[in-house]
Amino acid sequence: PGAPPPGSRSTARVKQGVIGDLDGAEAVSQGISLPCALLAQATLEGRRLVDSRSWRIPYGWYALHAASRPVPEEWQEALALSWPDAPPLEAMASDIIGGLIYIEEERLEPAQCRGDPWAIGPICHIVSKAITLRRPVFCSGASGLWPLPVPVLQELAEQLPELAVSYFDVAHLRPPVAPAEGD
Repeated sequence: PGAPPPGSRSTARVKQGVIGDLDGAEAVSQGISLPCALLAQATLEGRRLVDSRSWRIPYGWYALHAASRPVPEEWQEALALSWPDAPPLEAMASDIIGGLIYIEEERLEPAQCRGDPWAIGPICHIVSKAITLRRPVFCSGASGLWPLPVPVLQELAEQLPELAVSYFDVAHLRPPVAPAEGD
């Protein structure tokens, strides 16, 4: 009962969907970039369920792009807590789209994420679903949300029907429910 201690959960509980039932992901049209492949892979695996940004991300599906920069200093501790045996960054491919993520909701204060190590804010977005591609799609990313190039959309359309959505248990990130009066 209650939230797990901060950093105690390395991966979220995951429920696998049915192959081909994409829960709306087939309509993806925009990409979002992370600095490096380690952060992108941690997100696709459910090790990183909070995406902290200084700007709001509308709810929906996004192609997750991994750039070729190092892990930012402010995220190194969270990465070590959530993926202590992560491979070296050099072992990961970069400048790719490795999958799709679904942004379910946002929190305007990191404290609303109940101690999650990735919740550094100022705006914390909850990642509740992901689809990992079988073959990464090479692509240059951009800042903010950016339109996916037509060749990338075509490659995604070829792969998605063979894939399934991973549904992450994000209940530990939700605020506790206050007891009803009279309880």
